[in-house]
Amino acid sequence: MMISDYKNISMKRISVLTPTRGRPVKALDMAVSALNKAGDIDRIKLWFWLDEDDPEMDEYMNNLAYGPYAEWIQIMAGPQQPIGKCWNYMATHEFQRGDVLMMGNDDIIFQSENWDSVVLTMDEFFTDGIYVFYPHDSNDGKCTFPIVSSKWVDTLGYLYPEIFEFLAHDTYAQRVGQGLDRLIKLKGFVIDHRHFAFGKSYYDQTYRQHRDNGATKRDRKVLEESTELIDRDIAKLMKLKKKQNDKSEANSVNND
Repeated sequence: MMISDYKNISMKRISVLTPTRGRPVKALDMAVSALNKAGDIDRIKLWFWLDEDDPEMDEYMNNLAYGPYAEWIQIMAGPQQPIGKCWNYMATHEFQRGDVLMMGNDDIIFQSENWDSVVLTMDEFFTDGIYVFYPHDSNDGKCTFPIVSSKWVDTLGYLYPEIFEFLAHDTYAQRVGQGLDRLIKLKGFVIDHRHFAFGKSYYDQTYRQHRDNGATKRDRKVLEESTELIDRDIAKLMKLKKKQNDKSEANSVNND
């Protein structure tokens, strides 16, 4: 199947999972870009995790829960906690969870028309549901916003291991994808990461919170000490990949 062929894509749904704090306007900008650039808005559900003590809670609710895009937005709120736990809570929630899950962030803008079709076409190609896709980041092209199927979460029991405070979730997914030989950049899906490091936003309290307390350095150390865990997760997903491929081969033989 060619990436440009968007016909006959099944009605699978994509969930974009975004923890956010102190940025109600940026969160709305991200949501508007994701929905306006989608080929079929009804295939999209935007999940937002809000800290219940966020001083901007009222504006978040006005922008997201009660705004014109509320039908396509799911709000969750709870105590402030490590960002990986927020992603996992959204990813493992059965209610309206998508078939495909994307790690979102409140400082990105979706730039590609029909980005949802790009994602779902590739999902259809990998029928076993074992992959790590990622959009092309217009700044550096790195795997900063991984995309996996719900089978990943069902197999591992999480979207990300809850060993990081803030950083390295994307690098964990990248390394697992490399181990599976299924790490794939979606060149037809471009996002603009409006990060302070690229001079596209100011160094606000949300950025400072985890950088000024040493979490970045600690998470990098944890990542380098997580080889065994990463290898174990690769093995679990490889087992499912083989099982699905064996099943497909058996069906093919039976249909000949």
